[in-house]
Amino acid sequence: MKKQHNTKDMKNILTSLVLLFAVSLQAQTIDVDGNSLLVSENNSFPLWLASGSTISPNPPVHLLSVVEYAEVSNGEEMNLMYSGVLNITQNATVPEGKVWKVVSAMELYELGCIDPTAYNYNSGANIADESCYQVITGCMDASSYNYITPTGDVLVDVNTDDGSCIALLLGCLDATACNYSELANTDDSSCEYRLYGFDCDGNEVETYEIGDLVQGGIVFFVVETGEHGLVAATEDLGSYQWGCMGTSISGADGTAMGTGLQNTLDIVAGCSTTPIAASESLSYESDGYTGWYLPSKDELIEMYNTIGNGGYEGNLGGFETSDSPYYWSSSENSNNFVQVVNFNNGDTGSNYSKINPFRVRAIRSF
Repeated sequence: MKKQHNTKDMKNILTSLVLLFAVSLQAQTIDVDGNSLLVSENNSFPLWLASGSTISPNPPVHLLSVVEYAEVSNGEEMNLMYSGVLNITQNATVPEGKVWKVVSAMELYELGCIDPTAYNYNSGANIADESCYQVITGCMDASSYNYITPTGDVLVDVNTDDGSCIALLLGCLDATACNYSELANTDDSSCEYRLYGFDCDGNEVETYEIGDLVQGGIVFFVVETGEHGLVAATEDLGSYQWGCMGTSISGADGTAMGTGLQNTLDIVAGCSTTPIAASESLSYESDGYTGWYLPSKDELIEMYNTIGNGGYEGNLGGFETSDSPYYWSSSENSNNFVQVVNFNNGDTGSNYSKINPFRVRAIRSF
């Protein structure tokens, strides 16, 4: 025999529900007939609903447990007969001839990232699990030039394309090649080079060798094509101090090939003393050619190894090798000392005082 309840008692219970309704913004609520009911209090259940009433859970409440009864006429009064148990997960209406007893509300906890600024924000999560990682913008097109291959680490890998992708342009990136492309950003091994003594169109060009007399000087260095290089003056300019003892010259510390000119310009700009090795080199003129400067340490060593005692043909440049054979470089070592080369044996030194009157041999490019 199914259990029955008196309908008169139910009417009294349904009337008393009005006292439980409260509009609330708190998390644990359910909607009953369009009103928000706070269900976190202990006296919320059981909750009786007559036919036609509506009910729905509000997240984080996701499930309502309901016992359904059917209204059965027993002559003078209506009784309730047990029908079954229902699980309500969305808006529902009590059917005609039925009465519901809501016995519990269950809150569903979902772990995830709850930071709305994070890349992996989970709008359905309500419990933080420390899984958040931030939005990292960049190019995500694997065919683009600036695409960065993912490492597998979500903390560093790009996850959001920002429209910055650059198209991959293949071509020759070597500026010395005949088919050098200024537009290319990725080398495709297509570079083509001219033959020695010829230009890119196959025309013969004048080439030079070590020891040739060119543009007022003697060749001591040539580039691979043989067309250009460096010449040294055919004579010493004299013996001068390097200048500005105790003063550090900003920028005059280059030692490599190709740094002598800038060193010399920096020396003259930072040291007003004249005459000194740098100022005499800049003002030198030979056979109408100007543009001379004091060589860097490596340029001075190249001179020794090609047209000095270190060269295959000996001292072609006529450098002093016995009476104070020290030549200034433009490479400053400190505020008091400069690097020099001994043209007797090729030894280099970096602790020679700026006040020494060492020899000067200027160079220029051609």
